[in-house]
Amino acid sequence: MLLSPSIGQKARQKTRQKARQKTIGLCEDGGFRPRIVQEAPQWLTILQLVGAGIGVTIAPRCVVQIATKSVTLVELEGVTARSDIELAFRTAEVCAFTNGFLELARLAFPISYTPARG
Repeated sequence: MLLSPSIGQKARQKTRQKARQKTIGLCEDGGFRPRIVQEAPQWLTILQLVGAGIGVTIAPRCVVQIATKSVTLVELEGVTARSDIELAFRTAEVCAFTNGFLELARLAFPISYTPARG
């Protein structure tokens, strides 16, 4: 993920808080409140902690690509949690490649387009 240096720390902190609340909410939906013993900012670090026996985690499906053999991944059924994604590009330099990518994104994720201005 690329972040502007001017918003970097605040944006990262807000993203971590949202992810933390989503994970706690999933646990509470399952009938328990987790006892958090360690937090880490990157999935690779979290998976290494799990592999070392420090605990367990609830992770997005994409971590399957970086998980080591010491970690077992089990898909949670009936979970409706979703993650928001955003597409960012330089409006001052829109080229054919960017337009093509935007079109593919619109086809893959058919939602309304609302440009955000900073």
